[in-house]
Amino acid sequence: MAGAFRGKNQLSGSHGKLWWNKNLIAEINKFDLKASGEREDVVVGMDIDSKLTAIKCEGSLEFKKIFSRYKKDIVDAWKKGEDIRFDLFVKVDDPDAIGKQEESWSIGNVWFNDFPIAVFESKQVMNEEWSFGCTFSDVEMMSEIK
Repeated sequence: MAGAFRGKNQLSGSHGKLWWNKNLIAEINKFDLKASGEREDVVVGMDIDSKLTAIKCEGSLEFKKIFSRYKKDIVDAWKKGEDIRFDLFVKVDDPDAIGKQEESWSIGNVWFNDFPIAVFESKQVMNEEWSFGCTFSDVEMMSEIK
């Protein structure tokens, strides 16, 4: 059957990669970025329609705890009242993707809302989750799987 795909073509997050300020972060567990449209109701005749008025972008990262990467930079900046920003780049390049294609995104003007300073639990592998925001206009799709 032409144009059909097999189960192996389903992308796996195991092939996802994250670069933070151009440095590959090998210990990434999970990456999540979403955009939410803010809308106002608009009455058109007897219908209630809507008008897009703003877009909010937020996400989270989950790391396998191996390094304390970038924490000191953020803590030092926040102590001085500075709002430090970062650039992220994410890519999924599963070798079983149809035509060996990849999907990638460039995300600029990233700020962190919260991050764990020190968290651990006896007999547990350590993971950390950080929440962040960015401006939607600084999100760009660099490659897509067609």
